[in-house]
Amino acid sequence: MARRGVTRLLWALPFVACLAAALLAWQVAGRMGATSEAPLATGEGGLADADVLELAERVEAAADAAQASSERTFLDDLQEGTDGASQGTDGSSEPVPANGDESADIAVSWSDEVGLVHQATCIVEAYRDHTDARIATSGYLDMKGNVWGAVMRDIAWVDVVVVRANADGASSTAQVVRLRPVEVEGG
Repeated sequence: MARRGVTRLLWALPFVACLAAALLAWQVAGRMGATSEAPLATGEGGLADADVLELAERVEAAADAAQASSERTFLDDLQEGTDGASQGTDGSSEPVPANGDESADIAVSWSDEVGLVHQATCIVEAYRDHTDARIATSGYLDMKGNVWGAVMRDIAWVDVVVVRANADGASSTAQVVRLRPVEVEGG
């Protein structure tokens, strides 16, 4: 049982690191307007520690329930998982209620017999070719270059991407968590 907890922690840490890097990048860039370039929170102080922890918990909860996918279908799988929850009756994008409904966040994962660099390149190319998303931040998340992460931003969602090289180095595992905006109390 303790081994499972350690394994979950090891999977969650890169997501939290990637998310924290993205939040820091948005804050440093000073993009506090009401456009698609806006950070996840508004106000002079940016995100509070509690907000970052809440986001990390959402990422971890979605990652724990990741659905099987593949390099070719992951964007379709993510879209299918969020279509019903993200569309209002008039077809507009609606914020998710801040009532702890984790069903709005979705994750997919897969393993391939390709190395980390190839896998990461294919993921970024898929976003480039099939979405209007932009890379908010990306890079290696460990000193050895065995874990790569990125945060992809679209107007209606943020995807946290993590690719890990498997022990043999010739294969890798990818996981993508899609987060949607939530309604904030008092705002």
